[in-house]
Amino acid sequence: MNISSKLLTFFLLYQLLQMPNILQTHATTPINTPEEIVTQEDLHAALTSNMPTAIMLKMDPCPHCNALSPVFAAAAKNPAYQKISFYVANGPKLQATKAVKDLSGISIPGFPSIIHVHHRKIVDHQIGGNKKTLEEKLTKLAKSK
Repeated sequence: MNISSKLLTFFLLYQLLQMPNILQTHATTPINTPEEIVTQEDLHAALTSNMPTAIMLKMDPCPHCNALSPVFAAAAKNPAYQKISFYVANGPKLQATKAVKDLSGISIPGFPSIIHVHHRKIVDHQIGGNKKTLEEKLTKLAKSK
């Protein structure tokens, strides 16, 4: 084996060993998945977030909530909404209706309800499971400055 063959072999082996590092540096940003809020303190933190935030308030058992949950989870994985933080919370368990009313004066008459937060205030909300309305409101939230 001559010197140029050895150099070529060394170079190829070196490149193969560096491949995981190359892949890591070109990895995409992870896509959101809704995080569950389990304490009133965490709910308050989400409701007063400075970042664009969508919080789905639901209850157990609730057929409308169960129908909207996969739609909300799919929206969280949509790259168009990657700057939005997504959360789910059991509304009755965390007394979410009271927390929302205390912070904003908005009444939550039922579940599912989706609360949109930005710049430490509730900027929009949705009652019920209309997918089209959800997408319109998330698009607006994602574009907010």
